Amino acid sequence: NRILIAVIDSGIDADHPELSGTVEDSFDPAGGDGAPHAHGTSIAGAIVAHSKLTGVAPNARILAVRAFDPVSGSAEGTTF
Repeated sequence: NRILIAVIDSGIDADHPELSGTVEDSFDPAGGDGAPHAHGTSIAGAIVAHSKLTGVAPNARILAVRAFDPVSGSAEGTTF
């Protein structure tokens, strides 16, 4: 079995070539439909990239959790 790693960040682009087939599921507790963001995608890539780059755990699976405001499109958040 592959290890499942939760990435709690901005939205992740599951269709990015480096992440192809690695995003097991996603969860957006804010209920937004915001577009993926470069920051969350980059963090996921640092973990599971497997195309031109190699992440630290290329055989792992990602559980993508959007923890930042999907409406603003930013990778910023508060503790509120």
